[in-house]
Amino acid sequence: MIDIPLGKALVPVEKITPGCVGCIFCIYNVFDKRHNRSLACMPKDRKDGKRVIFRLVDWPGEEKQ
Repeated sequence: MIDIPLGKALVPVEKITPGCVGCIFCIYNVFDKRHNRSLACMPKDRKDGKRVIFRLVDWPGEEKQ
């Protein structure tokens, strides 16, 4: 399990070439060689048929009023 920092969001980013380079889940699971199919990052597991990796991006969030 990873902690998503405040001010960040987890987003899928389309990737053309195979591999998990740059995926936040692979960075945290360097020693885990098993592919986590629940992430739906492979084309056969996704409805849109795309290959994606997951990245943390800046997200301003919502201000409480």
